[in-house]
Amino acid sequence: MNIMENATKHFEDKVKNGLNEVDVPEWGCKVSFLPVMTVREMEALYSHMEKGNQLDALVEMLILRARNEDGSMAFKKGDKFEIMNKMDPEVVIRVASEVIESGTSVQTDTLAKN
Repeated sequence: MNIMENATKHFEDKVKNGLNEVDVPEWGCKVSFLPVMTVREMEALYSHMEKGNQLDALVEMLILRARNEDGSMAFKKGDKFEIMNKMDPEVVIRVASEVIESGTSVQTDTLAKN
């Protein structure tokens, strides 16, 4: 195998480990998510953080990574307005922080403060 094959296989193996879960009693469910982040997801997170939009970063990660029990996406891009305006922000921040922390070394305590 070459470097590209080795690198992609390594990531595929991490993805195959299955979904992690965050218990969200306020929503009456568990939110599933992949245990790793893609470079695209990390780029979106850092882009929002660089602009000072920490809460946007959290919501973006929730949209990109949250999954239903069957592995399908729990949220769509178009759900951002409702997440930001019609959901308990403390719960959104907690869930998104747990999802992010499972796949990166980003310090979400800094995100949650803003």
